[in-house]
Amino acid sequence: MIGALGAQSFRASFDWRSEAAVWQRAVEVDDGSASNWHNLAAVKLEAGDLAGAQAAAERSLEIWRNVPALLVRAEAALATSDLVTAEAALREVLARYPGHPGATERLAVAFQQAGRLGEAQEILARYLDLAPAMRCKTLVDLAIVDYRLGDRAAAEERLEEASALAGADGSGPCLAAAYHLANLLREQGRLGESRELARRYLELTARAADPTSRRLRPYAQRLAGD
Repeated sequence: MIGALGAQSFRASFDWRSEAAVWQRAVEVDDGSASNWHNLAAVKLEAGDLAGAQAAAERSLEIWRNVPALLVRAEAALATSDLVTAEAALREVLARYPGHPGATERLAVAFQQAGRLGEAQEILARYLDLAPAMRCKTLVDLAIVDYRLGDRAAAEERLEEASALAGADGSGPCLAAAYHLANLLREQGRLGESRELARRYLELTARAADPTSRRLRPYAQRLAGD
């Protein structure tokens, strides 16, 4: 199994230079607009310009303590393993909005990166109810934490629930759950079950174009042929 919760995925096929230029012009016209600065920060973050994102987010926060800028600050900090800054920013968001789904999920990532697995597990369990649309991804994330805590049975149970949704849901996280479960079963010596599930995963992802499926399919092909 993959041993870490993933970073947020960014939108694809987008002209970041054009969007950045729009918001760069906006802050030049109105340097005192917190929203202009946090929008520039978000664009720079998604373009991979972490230093630029941090600087724009800090300027936005100097003007007004707003949630979008705090989330950018947290995401940039996670990307640079500055877990103290990330946790502080996310807790500030959650102090204002205790059920904020995005801040909850990213705080779980911060805890996992810091090795605070029990706290990550607790907050991800809460996230299952906060964001039902993200159930498959959250179940996979919980399975990763369970696995790292040595609870293979709990990890298997989470992955079984998520992979059972793969046929109906068809989203990347649901499909990935089937692969991770096949891998876990192989580790346990349950080769027949592992091969069967890997073959099912390959059938489900035969036309998948998402990056996760493209990355995992070669590994699943090896599992299916073992």
